[in-house]
Amino acid sequence: MQRHSANVIVLILLSFTGCFRAVLVSTTSIEKGNEDDIVVSTKDGRQISFDSREYNLDADENGQRVLRGKGKLFLHGGPQFKSFDGTIPFREIERISRSEKTPMFYVAIIAATLAVGYVLFWSLALNGRGFGG
Repeated sequence: MQRHSANVIVLILLSFTGCFRAVLVSTTSIEKGNEDDIVVSTKDGRQISFDSREYNLDADENGQRVLRGKGKLFLHGGPQFKSFDGTIPFREIERISRSEKTPMFYVAIIAATLAVGYVLFWSLALNGRGFGG
């Protein structure tokens, strides 16, 4: 019984981590490719989300490094977002992050699959035996 209690406690603690986590991305990894969806946070508080292949590193007319692309600018206190098509100078970028699946994501998928299978099994097994069928 104590073993099961310990397993339940571990699962509950893992569930607090969520299914996804934000991972900081370096400019070096962006230079290698734009395969990941990213969220750029600027020093003035803006957050712009870019889908993969919708952004790239470039230089502006002054030779300054910029992130150029099409994305969604998240708005606080208004509509959820509006379109963004432009550049963000590197000196204005506070951080760049991407989402990564945590182990809890896979635990949740397996648990949901097992739960659905369990319900279907017993529904079919008890069908016609006077238990709601």
